[in-house]
Formats: sequence, C-alpha cells, structure tokens
Amino acid sequence: MKIGILALTAVLMAGAGCATVGGDKSARLNAELGREYLFRGDLPQAKAKIDRALEKAPDDAYVLSSYGLLLDQTDSVSEAVGYHKRAVEAEPQNIEYRNAYGASLCTLGKYDAAIAQFIAAAENKVNTKPEISLDNAALCALRGGQYAAAAGYAERALDLRPEFPLAQIHLAEARARTGNVDEAIDLINDYHRNDRAISPDSLYLAVGVSLAAGDNVAAETYKNLLLDRFPDSKPAKFIMRNDG
Repeated sequence: MKIGILALTAVLMAGAGCATVGGDKSARLNAELGREYLFRGDLPQAKAKIDRALEKAPDDAYVLSSYGLLLDQTDSVSEAVGYHKRAVEAEPQNIEYRNAYGASLCTLGKYDAAIAQFIAAAENKVNTKPEISLDNAALCALRGGQYAAAAGYAERALDLRPEFPLAQIHLAEARARTGNVDEAIDLINDYHRNDRAISPDSLYLAVGVSLAAGDNVAAETYKNLLLDRFPDSKPAKFIMRNDG
C-alpha cells in the first residue's frame, strides 16, 4: 500500500503573532464576524460579512487577510494569494498573516516561496509559537517532495516543543520517505500513544510505514483502527477500495 501524504489544509496553523491595532473598527468587526461564520462552515454569511468589511476598508491588513481566508475556502486560492500578500506587506510583523500567505502559496505548489514565508514567521522574534511555523514548513516540504528538508524543519520544531504531535508525525513521514523506516515506526508509535492526536491521516501513514517495515501485524492493527474509528474518512474509503 502506498504511504499517504497528510492533508495540508487540515494541519497548517496560523500560530501566534502580534495583535492588529487601528484600522476601521466597523470593518474589522465585520471581518471578525465573517471569520467566525467561515470557521463554522457558513460560507454565504462569511462572504456577506467579509465583503462588507472589504468595501469599508479595502487596505486594512486584517480585512485583506480575512478575504484571503475566504477565497482559500472557495477554491479561489490563486486569487487569495494576492490578498494574503497585501496583508503581509501592510503588517509584516504579523505571524498569522504570514502563515496564511505561506499556506496559500503551498496549496498552489509554490513550495519554496511558501517555505520562505514560514521560516520568516518562525524566525520573527514576535512569534510566541515558532514551532507551528516550522511545522508548517515541514508539511509544505513534504508536499513538495523535499523530504530531507522536511525532516530538518520538523526536528527544529521538536527542539522547541518536544511533545509536539504534528511535528512528530511529519518527521515520521519524512523519515519513511527517505528510507529510515525503523525511526519512522518509533515516531508513529509514540505519536499514537496520545489518543487525542489520532487522525485518519496519521493512521493511514502508520499502515503504510508498517507495511514498508514488513510488520503486517502492526499494519493490520492500524488499518482496523482506521476503519473502526474513521469509516467515512478519505483514507478509510481508499483502503476499502484497494484492500485485497
């Protein structure tokens, strides 16, 4: 079975940054409400609020970033990049905006440019959670097939936060991709000791790495766990289509 790539949009995170200040308060309130609707999955309401914010304050960084996030969720990522870029240019110290810009770039396959944004965010002294930006870089490097680089970014994230589950699983995938299967297995097993961190993608990866290591018992265990806990997930459906 082919080892799966983790879903980028599921794990890229904004991280911490400096708070935005100033700007049009009414516009930012609409943008904030729009984000809340967006995170709830109510795209029509989100669009109505964020469109109104953009009309009121077309150059406000928070509004621009909010509009970029909206476009990211409506399959308009190529257009979203421009809004994220403008937000970063307006407030270059804001970590959230830079991570969001990097995420859009990575989704478009502009891996080096995306990673550059994540690293800039990680190395900014105002970033209180640089491990998140480093892990974003690791995941984007995985998407781009830069497995050695991905391992390096994940290791840096773990140096800052040793018990960071996402960085553990991304390092595991990077190790598996470069043939270090034994280390990948150790990382995967350690990751799955945290029940709250278990996801369809992590279990799918565990199945693939276990098979690569020749451990059919472990692969079957992880497969059954995936099918039992996440039967409607894409990894589970893929396994069911291709099993046997």
